[in-house]
Amino acid sequence: MWVRLVSLSVFAAVMIGAFIYFQWDKHDSVPAAQNQPSESAAAEEQQLAYDDWWSEEDERLISRPTYDRPVSVVHIGELNTDVLLGKRFGNVGESIANIDAANKTIHFNSGNQVPQADDRVLVVRDSNNMEVLLQEQLYRSSGDTVEVFFEPFQEPGAEDADYYLVNEARLFGGQSMTIRETDEEGTIEVAFQDRQQTVPAGQTAVFEESADLQGLQVRSKIVVTNYGLWDTSDMTYVVQE
Repeated sequence: MWVRLVSLSVFAAVMIGAFIYFQWDKHDSVPAAQNQPSESAAAEEQQLAYDDWWSEEDERLISRPTYDRPVSVVHIGELNTDVLLGKRFGNVGESIANIDAANKTIHFNSGNQVPQADDRVLVVRDSNNMEVLLQEQLYRSSGDTVEVFFEPFQEPGAEDADYYLVNEARLFGGQSMTIRETDEEGTIEVAFQDRQQTVPAGQTAVFEESADLQGLQVRSKIVVTNYGLWDTSDMTYVVQE
């Protein structure tokens, strides 16, 4: 008899607990449904997102030069191994031109950098510490010669105290390079470190240095790529209103 009473008590407790659980679950689900936005509110929110996106696109118009002439395009890539130290993640410098070798075109992030109607030579130089961009510069000339300078990097300001630059590890720092167009086929002559090298279109010139800096083996490398003659009408740039 006593066992039967205990069994009935346990059964009753289970039933009461289940009833309370389902009632609470039902009660809890009502506000969630009520908080869901209506279809009209969701559509309005989506439209606002589209408007914001188009607003940003309107401010970023793409244009092309109105003149069409061949320009000698040269890229100088400088690679260093130990210039950047600290906790910096991501690029230090800003990219201002993207070279598309497959389509023989360049996309400029500003119209101020686009070759002018009388320019003959365009040089894009980027300096890197491994895969991190430190600096990018453009050089243009209406003549046949461009002077490229590897000036020392400026130290970061107080707001960028998460990194610092070691100019001593930039083995080509403080030097200059001369790029000269030599013929109508886009051949260039590279003068650097008392060396002169003829570089036809599609070819490269390579310069390398290594040194011991306070017990650390540092390396620097420069690759000059002559892309040859490209048409300015194929180049694009961003117009900021």
